[in-house]
Amino acid sequence: MKFRAGIVLSLMAGLVGSPGLAQPPDYVLQPQDAVEISVWRHPDLDTDVEIDQHGYVSLPLVGKVKAAGMTLRELESELTRLWGEDYIKEPYVRVNLREKRFFVFGEVREPGAYEMMGNVTALRAISMAGGFTPYAAKRTIYILRDKPSGLESIEVDFSAIQRGRAEDVEIQPGDVVTVRQSFF
Repeated sequence: MKFRAGIVLSLMAGLVGSPGLAQPPDYVLQPQDAVEISVWRHPDLDTDVEIDQHGYVSLPLVGKVKAAGMTLRELESELTRLWGEDYIKEPYVRVNLREKRFFVFGEVREPGAYEMMGNVTALRAISMAGGFTPYAAKRTIYILRDKPSGLESIEVDFSAIQRGRAEDVEIQPGDVVTVRQSFF
């Protein structure tokens, strides 16, 4: 009995995805996202892959597939269609986001890509990037967010957040936090 329960739990864990990473349903995949692709009963097709800078992943049997610009569920549907056309009868494909990243650029001490660990806010993102440089325009920062409807620019009154007069903005995977240079 314990053996069967162990098998069922192992299968469920494999189908649900990586523990600890919430799978945002409307998250749009971007270059450099790392995804885990699994095909039930076809472990030879299971892979962890990073989306290349052009937005593609290379997969067994089907070759290069455009992944950037799709949600996780849209990519699952596309892979199900591709593998189902000529290779597998009724494939069951799961795609999970392995790493969630955001980016901080501009006048911060350590610009670059950062892995999201838990909830990340604008204040925490600036802190993770080493804080502002002496030349930073500290009052207002900008968050660029890629949405299915297009690119959204969010203006954040950072000085009000620091004084406790405004609520801190939560960063989402793929966001680009930009700190401009001060004119003075």
